[in-house]
Amino acid sequence: MEYLMTYIWAILIMGVVIAALFELGVFGNSTPRAHPGSCAVVINRFGGASLSGQCTEQPPEFVAQLDGSGSYITGNVPIAGASSMTASLWVYLQASGAQQDLANFGGGSGNNQLVPYVSSTNVFHCWTNAADVSSGIILSEDKWYFLSCAYDGSTLDSYVNGMLASSGSLSGFSTSLSTFSLGADMGPGDATAGYYTNGQISNLQVYNTALSSNSISALYTEGIGGSPIDLSNLVGWWPLNGNADDYSGNGYDGNTIDISYTGSWVNAYSQP
Repeated sequence: MEYLMTYIWAILIMGVVIAALFELGVFGNSTPRAHPGSCAVVINRFGGASLSGQCTEQPPEFVAQLDGSGSYITGNVPIAGASSMTASLWVYLQASGAQQDLANFGGGSGNNQLVPYVSSTNVFHCWTNAADVSSGIILSEDKWYFLSCAYDGSTLDSYVNGMLASSGSLSGFSTSLSTFSLGADMGPGDATAGYYTNGQISNLQVYNTALSSNSISALYTEGIGGSPIDLSNLVGWWPLNGNADDYSGNGYDGNTIDISYTGSWVNAYSQP
């Protein structure tokens, strides 16, 4: 009997270990994955910036998991009054049928702000108080997408998987506050806070310039573990690889609300 109990306990322990390995994606994808914080931007005393660490463009070990009902990240990033900007992120939707605001840059109701969102019909949009640019592209559930919004002072462009999808005229727009939220529309004073994202998000990058089409295409080609492409204009970089820290060298770490991080995401991802 004692031998039998020992055998049963050994099986139970093995089952727990195997389950943990599946959660980390060990059995789903053999591609090496970058550990949290393995790559970061370092700013030297003369103001120059460079990448430091293992910046190999490997897929991250973890991505942020959002529950669609109350999980999000908030923080600050120096974009108030910016005359041009770019925001890009990787998104994996796990539900549809309701509007999902992927992020909010620059404030809440009554303020100029940029909101990349997915409509109730799963179409990706780049929205501001003055213009709503629909990409016209329907996003499927359970599939990774690289989404970008870029504003150059007169035109707001939406990109899906590195390709320009649509453009809209937007003259004189600038964000009003240096704030951001991720996974929901939680700008300060926003009367319609919410529109939570149900799914996973990774590798948010924010620039104070409009990246070119070639640069955005290059970011997509790098894949979900890609490093920032324009360090001189980078103002925030949140890989979301196990935490909400800012790895741009500027220290704009995010504040998390009911966020978890999962390693099993890799089973649904394919490198571009």
